[in-house]
Amino acid sequence: MRVTAQAAKIIRKCASEQSMRDGGPRRIRLEAGERCSLTDRSGKTNVNIRMLSTLPDWGDTDLDEFVSWEWFRKMDIEQSANGEVLVDFYVSSVDRYGGELVTNIQAEWKDGILIEVSDGQKAIWRAA
Repeated sequence: MRVTAQAAKIIRKCASEQSMRDGGPRRIRLEAGERCSLTDRSGKTNVNIRMLSTLPDWGDTDLDEFVSWEWFRKMDIEQSANGEVLVDFYVSSVDRYGGELVTNIQAEWKDGILIEVSDGQKAIWRAA
């Protein structure tokens, strides 16, 4: 699955709005979290949490690496067997020293279509 231009625009807008709600700036750096499983010792990592965990809180995964927004947009993201993709994004301020983490948002796709962007507790955007 590739992220469409429309989905990318929605995610960036939600990230910027959430940053401001959490006391951060409008201009942000957005990175996808590449996670690893804490139960499977294979060492596999994935930006799609649904490829690593079936738990609602994905407590059996941990952050392994960050993937830049630019690289994420170019990735071919593997979907789970039932067509799900869940990505945790790290929203940071932008400054010449790298910036500070402000908040996280999650984006969820079903069969290649963005269905929700949330702050982990409630939906920020939901497909009609």
